[in-house]
Amino acid sequence: MAELIKEFRGIPRHIAEANIRSLPDARFVNGAYVGDGWRITLQNLTPVTLGSLTLGRVRFVLRANTDETVTRVWELLAPSFLRGGG
Repeated sequence: MAELIKEFRGIPRHIAEANIRSLPDARFVNGAYVGDGWRITLQNLTPVTLGSLTLGRVRFVLRANTDETVTRVWELLAPSFLRGGG
């Protein structure tokens, strides 16, 4: 089994979920998003405080049957998780 684990800061969970739901084969089953040969789980992590700014954190875990499937799914999702800024 192949997997990709990422931690996102400052991206609200509901936005992450909307991004995942945009995948053509995504459906929500037993607390996870699943598709053809893949499964994504999200976990809220303890927020991080930087000075007066507090950022929420979400742990993203993509598991799939093959490395190719992980790559395919992440290539579809990556643009929606990229953030501009300095």
